[in-house]
Amino acid sequence: MSEKSDAEWEKLREMIKQHAQQLGEHFETVQILATRPDSIDGEGFTQRWDVGVGNHYARFGQATLWLEEQAEFIRARAHQRIEEQDDDEET
Repeated sequence: MSEKSDAEWEKLREMIKQHAQQLGEHFETVQILATRPDSIDGEGFTQRWDVGVGNHYARFGQATLWLEEQAEFIRARAHQRIEEQDDDEET
């Protein structure tokens, strides 16, 4: 990253950190994951930030549970679509 990009990245990280701290005044744990597309010399990539406050293990556990629930939702939705296709083929 260029110096300008580094400064902007750090500015955005500070903004996210401030919001996490504000939310942390009302919640036991806060974890913010943020991304945005960016490019250098036409090369596309994604900038990412992750900022958390509160108990690290509680945040990790919550994130793990969320990922597992999302994966299960995707599997159930895929299964439902397959069943719908099978039903359509039978009629």
